[in-house]
Amino acid sequence: MKATKMYEKFFGLRESPFNVNPDPRYLFLTPSTQEALASLAYGIRGRKGIILLTGEVGTGKTTLLNRLLDWLRHEQAVTAFIFNTRLSVTEFFDCLTADFGISCQSPSKSHVLLGLNRWLLDRYRAGETAVLIVDEAQNLSQQLLEEIRLLSNLETSTEKLLQIVLSGQPELEEKLKHAQLRQFRQRITVRARTGPLSLQETHGYIAERLRIAGANGEPIFAPGAVESVYNYARGIPRVINVLCEHALINSFADQQRPVPTHLVDEVAREFELGSLEPTTQPTSTACPENTLAAESPLEDFIGSIGAVPSARLDHCGTQGRERMSRIHEALKRAEQERAPIQSANEAKPSDSLLAEGAHRDGGEWSALGMVSPVGPGIESPNSHHLRLDELRRRCATPGWKLNPDYAVFCKQSLAVCAEQFRTLRSRLYRLRDKQPVRTLLVTSAVPGEGKTFVSLNLALAIARQHERRALLIDGDLRASRLHVRMGAPSAPGLTEYLRGEADEFSIIQADSKDDLFFIPAGRSVLNPAELLADNRMKVLIDRMAPVFDWVIVDAPPVHPVGDAGVLAGLCDGVIVVVRAKLTAYDLVQTTLQEFRGKNLLGVVLNGADEEATYGAYSYYAGYGMDRK
Repeated sequence: MKATKMYEKFFGLRESPFNVNPDPRYLFLTPSTQEALASLAYGIRGRKGIILLTGEVGTGKTTLLNRLLDWLRHEQAVTAFIFNTRLSVTEFFDCLTADFGISCQSPSKSHVLLGLNRWLLDRYRAGETAVLIVDEAQNLSQQLLEEIRLLSNLETSTEKLLQIVLSGQPELEEKLKHAQLRQFRQRITVRARTGPLSLQETHGYIAERLRIAGANGEPIFAPGAVESVYNYARGIPRVINVLCEHALINSFADQQRPVPTHLVDEVAREFELGSLEPTTQPTSTACPENTLAAESPLEDFIGSIGAVPSARLDHCGTQGRERMSRIHEALKRAEQERAPIQSANEAKPSDSLLAEGAHRDGGEWSALGMVSPVGPGIESPNSHHLRLDELRRRCATPGWKLNPDYAVFCKQSLAVCAEQFRTLRSRLYRLRDKQPVRTLLVTSAVPGEGKTFVSLNLALAIARQHERRALLIDGDLRASRLHVRMGAPSAPGLTEYLRGEADEFSIIQADSKDDLFFIPAGRSVLNPAELLADNRMKVLIDRMAPVFDWVIVDAPPVHPVGDAGVLAGLCDGVIVVVRAKLTAYDLVQTTLQEFRGKNLLGVVLNGADEEATYGAYSYYAGYGMDRK
């Protein structure tokens, strides 16, 4: 990571231009890409039903879908995006309804389909277009493909209610040739394809990504280096990104500008691409048949694209170790150059939230203006040296308008419910006397059980105490609702922080009355699981834990997606919300088993008619509320 930041400065860039993440800003529009994008837009606007996008591994399908999603948001369309396709039929419908934000009275398939049909008709009458996008569709089972085909039967007498985009590798087209899927194949109304770049397009692709990242026009890659990248990558954009990224790191380590050809060759050998014969330029930029052999070394490489250079040192011998040594030395030099500037910055009182005279626990944390975390759930001796007025000054205060139907402390008629939250708050404090608990995850088995309702009111109950501060984080990046319940702005938020586009204080909102602070989910993204698993999420929670009395994370439900499991590993304890008379007993047991070994604190029973008894692992509180 440091090497990446250093080479950005060395080459005069604002950011890394060759990340493998499918960032739509970096979509390079070749004639074939423009044709594919236009075909997708035509199929959706014309309500054609099922649209197929295919292309080889690494040719930019997901990036294209991200650009399509940006366009759909501009068009005020409602979208659902499914990227994990190894699902059962039930799991598929769970993901579909969760992404569309549809609540169903029963998890049975008939109720789900009826609810979906009513919801689609409402969208149609409102003039909105509903779009389902399925990535990695080559992994869909025949049974699931048949279910998707049946979804295309949801229609009026003249138009399809649901537009379906399936994106996958060429194996998807082969699968659809099966005799049992002939009905599905006949429903495909629009086909689009992505393919590898030509040599000329590779030159343009690299130049455009450098321009977006802030290049000032001076040559960064030697012409021979670009040609070498093309030969090794065979025009596959994902492989081009990896070769260019590591060539820039090598060039920074050697302090060479522009990047010479031999460094590209060195990276290719390191990633075991050196044995491949150089390719010839494709005769047609839009030809999908220019694909790789099924067992080619390049295809194997694309499959392991996430590996870092150090993971391959055992395979690249002395040259690889010497290269890492050069990078290490370059980093040391750069750090030494930065040291005087960093020391001067740390000496400024205004750069820190710590009160005057407070002990600093580490240079890195002090430079960031944060108290050093001393371990999850353990109270930092300096946490209360942080002045509340300073914290409020650094945070946004947008002026929330809490929905009184969801905030039980806002209505006298909900006083009984408010008292139940005070009881839950007291139990948590008593639990803290026995074990270190400061960061709390709140989740549920399925959508509609009231986890967001519980998260919000528990945070309010804590913040209403004298000199007690609570931070509420909307960790549900797929179907965020907290900002709506609080009447708060939705962005900037957690996604902007996790993507490196914002710091902590630009995403934290503060209430002018209570000691409640809030981080919204931010704008929607396609890869929430990957973002939440990134180390930045752990860093954020570790930094916030010593500052607040409680940090409460409202997580997605367990069964549609795996995000809650990722977040649970970052928090000190987990509370599962179960809705009375709604959630099946077996589903509750499966959910609780998911958190065994992750400090499951208990279960909150929501919507109960009367208070239930307390089990060994559970607290139960009857809230008597309608679904929120």
